[in-house]
Amino acid sequence: MLGLPETDFSDPKSAIKLDELQIADWIEGSITFADQELSQSEVVDVLKENYLTAKASDQSANDRAVDRVKQTWQELHRRAGCLGAAASYEVDGPQVKRTQEWEHTPGFAFCLIVALLPAYRTAFRQFRGYTEQGQIFERLTQASLSALGWQVHNTGWSKSASDSIESKIQAVAEFLRVDPMPDASKKWLAPKAKDAGLDLICQYEFKDGWGGKPIILTQCASGDNWEDKLHTPNLKIWNKLLDMHAVPARGLAMPFAIRKDRFHQASVTDEFALLLDRHRLAVPGKKPKEWIPNDLNEDILKWMKKRVTALLATAS
Repeated sequence: MLGLPETDFSDPKSAIKLDELQIADWIEGSITFADQELSQSEVVDVLKENYLTAKASDQSANDRAVDRVKQTWQELHRRAGCLGAAASYEVDGPQVKRTQEWEHTPGFAFCLIVALLPAYRTAFRQFRGYTEQGQIFERLTQASLSALGWQVHNTGWSKSASDSIESKIQAVAEFLRVDPMPDASKKWLAPKAKDAGLDLICQYEFKDGWGGKPIILTQCASGDNWEDKLHTPNLKIWNKLLDMHAVPARGLAMPFAIRKDRFHQASVTDEFALLLDRHRLAVPGKKPKEWIPNDLNEDILKWMKKRVTALLATAS
């Protein structure tokens, strides 16, 4: 198994102890990168030994650990079902078994290790900066959305992309086939604005090129501060920057797994038309080798190899 996470298995938002989502992340990481098979009894023993103050012979402590692990297994079963061919594991009764090496499911594996970074900060302390991580995540999100049939424009990661916000607004306007509003960036954006809170735009384009089409302005949040980005991009600002011919909606992509009720809250109260978590993003209806471009696959593998080695160093 991977070493126990530094943040333990509690959910800081709900204050739930031995949170099944956090345990499931740990097991996904262990089975994807470290173990060929894990059993419910092994995980129960770890929880009892490290997180329950009652004696191991205490029946209430044992029942609590068993209950949490059963909930975790239900969550793992749900996740594996969502991932389909992109899953690195299968749930077989009381066991979780690896079904393929992480290199064969690079989209899922990349998102998983990014999601584990906050729980293993000491193990990853040698790796500085998040720029490359963010760029790869944006490219992965773009590839996933493209495979789902959307036309996608990325505002920032391309090496040929201009640093000028005016140039980026012009590129967005051309992609959407609309006109930029004259001098709008000077009026509505801060002088040092780089992308106006926008990472990707996806649209479904009809042959006539007219409006009346779905447009989603999307934020890619690969850091554990993703909730700070729930109000970006600002649709009101983009409606001031461009002469829109359709009403845009907002989208958010993240490499994390969150609770169902939080997912629904973000959809409704934070007004997201599209939410992509790890288990949606990694499986756009095709096998990974069919939708991840070769150059992106190579960059993911290169970025991950040293980080996987660092993560495995925590294993017992």
